[in-house]
Amino acid sequence: MPLIFNSNSLFVWCIDESEEQLLIDARLCDAQLLQLEKLTNPQHRLQWLAARNIAALYLQNAIYYKPNGAPMLSNSPLNISISHTANYVALYAASHQCGVDIELVGRCAARIERKFASADEVEIARNIFPKNPHLLIWCAKETLYKAAGIEGAEFRKDLKITGVNVDEIGGKTLSATAFNQNKTIKFLEIKDLLVTYDY
Repeated sequence: MPLIFNSNSLFVWCIDESEEQLLIDARLCDAQLLQLEKLTNPQHRLQWLAARNIAALYLQNAIYYKPNGAPMLSNSPLNISISHTANYVALYAASHQCGVDIELVGRCAARIERKFASADEVEIARNIFPKNPHLLIWCAKETLYKAAGIEGAEFRKDLKITGVNVDEIGGKTLSATAFNQNKTIKFLEIKDLLVTYDY
């Protein structure tokens, strides 16, 4: 299986299968097959199917969508969030409304910094992820946005990175606020990926 990370709540899948292979384990119903038919981009089809494989194989469930477009599991009290980049898909399941983001570590987010980050936030991120602090902020704020579930959020104004937490074994998380509510963002570097999720 191309699952490269599994914490029982956070799953990261590397897509190396064909669409036909992914269809076998996705266990799609007729309505889902109709959704798949509407996707015309081959990469988006693979990403969509990989997320359904994670749900079917590891959560024994199917993915549907809420009226606001957020993904949900069909028969579970868990909330989910999905993100994808290139040939990778991340799915995070939690008892709270949650968010996840995944990006290639080399992606350049610095050129649009003024749209989503303050100088203080960049400095906070630089201290813990110096190779690409702008990307860490971007991913963390994408995660906050998804977890908040509020449309029209302004990343620079409504979502803020406020500090770094270090636990007793040296693990680091970001302190953040989303619409003035305190949040904690975990981040992982897996292979050439940066993954953020709310905790």
